[in-house]
Amino acid sequence: PRSAPQTPRYCLSFTAAGLRPELAAVIAGVHLEVEGDWALTRAAVLERNALQARSAKSSKVLETELRQRLQCLTAPQLQLLAQGTSDERSAMAWLAVLKRIQIAADLTRQVLVSKLSSQDPLLRRSDMAAFYEDCERDHPELAALAPSSQHKVRSALLQMLRDAGLLAGKAG
Repeated sequence: PRSAPQTPRYCLSFTAAGLRPELAAVIAGVHLEVEGDWALTRAAVLERNALQARSAKSSKVLETELRQRLQCLTAPQLQLLAQGTSDERSAMAWLAVLKRIQIAADLTRQVLVSKLSSQDPLLRRSDMAAFYEDCERDHPELAALAPSSQHKVRSALLQMLRDAGLLAGKAG
């Protein structure tokens, strides 16, 4: 007898870097300069402190998280990220998030799309609570997080929605 396929674990490292379209654009620009070589991109970004991080460790963490997202984009998407308008950069950064961070894609698909289709423009605490409850059923790694880490994941997701222009209003 076969066991039911397990749902892949959520990648939760995204809390190390918000949407950060301006920094994603810097990495995309360097990537274009080095003709599409991700290893050279990483080295150049870190060597130049292109992300203007306060410490080498912060720079590495930011670069790693953002680069992993950007590696999910196509060459034309990376070019638009590097050379586009502020709105285009935000859209490409959000697309990279959706391609890399499954919990963000699930939130978009399960909550935001249904809200748009029902013409309900308000994202309520109850919507988010129901979403997280559903996620914890399929992703026990979320339930196993300390309350402070759960809060950080939730806050980071909401902040990325705000930064992408998909959510208005203050945190809390």
